[in-house]
Amino acid sequence: MSIPDLTARTALNVNEAYSGAREVAERDGITTFQLHPSSKADPNVKKLMQGLTTWVNSYVIIQSMTVRDLISDLDDGQVLAAFLTQITGDAIVDPQTLAARSDRSKLVILQLVVKYIEGNLKVKQDPTRWTTEGLLSKDYASALCLLVDLARVLGCPYVLPPNVSIAVVKREQLPSGVKNRTSVHKITGDDVRGAGAEPATELALGPREDGAGGGGGVAVAIEPDAFDKLFAQPEKVADVTKLLLEFVNSQLEVLNIRLNSLIKVEGVYLILLIGTLGNFFVPLHHYSLTPTTLAAKIDNARFALSMMSDLNIDITRINATDVVRKDPKSIARCLYLLFQAFRKEE
Repeated sequence: MSIPDLTARTALNVNEAYSGAREVAERDGITTFQLHPSSKADPNVKKLMQGLTTWVNSYVIIQSMTVRDLISDLDDGQVLAAFLTQITGDAIVDPQTLAARSDRSKLVILQLVVKYIEGNLKVKQDPTRWTTEGLLSKDYASALCLLVDLARVLGCPYVLPPNVSIAVVKREQLPSGVKNRTSVHKITGDDVRGAGAEPATELALGPREDGAGGGGGVAVAIEPDAFDKLFAQPEKVADVTKLLLEFVNSQLEVLNIRLNSLIKVEGVYLILLIGTLGNFFVPLHHYSLTPTTLAAKIDNARFALSMMSDLNIDITRINATDVVRKDPKSIARCLYLLFQAFRKEE
């Protein structure tokens, strides 16, 4: 289904949803959410919000956006749409819809983003974690839980502290007076990075390798290595790319596979390449041979990186999502590390 078709179908329900939300607001009064003072002072909560803000900013800055308030800036769907478009390479919202500024258009955008998240990333709404209504109403728990759930799927390269809970104060302004209710929400668990996610270290809390910075906190940049310095010289990149492509094809030709560009390399080819280099067969139940969804492609890339890690290859500078979105530098780094590792064994 095309984006215009999806927008049109979503718009059919938006009047009813918008009217319903307005009626509830008029009947029940104004509801706002605030972070409890104890959670504001919690260093792990601060670290979680800083890491998520830096992660989002490292992508939306490409579209001249900056997230300053992580909760408020997510309510209209525009930042989420820009973030997911950049990190996945998929066009999620029609540009004309994205440029609209009315409350109803914001709801359309957010609904399209949620539909993409649920359909393509398989991250489902859960009343105990996040909902569209929670995002619209700037609920801290909904916004943070959604981003953490996305981090599990997409592989956030920044440190997210485990076992973080927050206390949220729900303030309702009713005709009879103001009612406050405090509730506690678990945001991250022991598996905050998700199974097979790339390892993160304290040093990783810095800008992306492509120089896209991230507002929202002081970060420590990773020192450039020899590969970074090599890619800083465009005249040498073409030669290195050619050599790496020859290396890949020389290994995969036994499987009757030949690639004409490095950006054709994805999780499946990395898995097959590692198996060929190591002279072992990778059982098919460990990965998807013909992935059709973004989530499956990311899982394949993660599995390939986990195999590299098991071979004592340092993968801290590589993110599975960047491999899936065909980032030339990430793919070249991956292949270069494999070339180096197996050349040493010869």
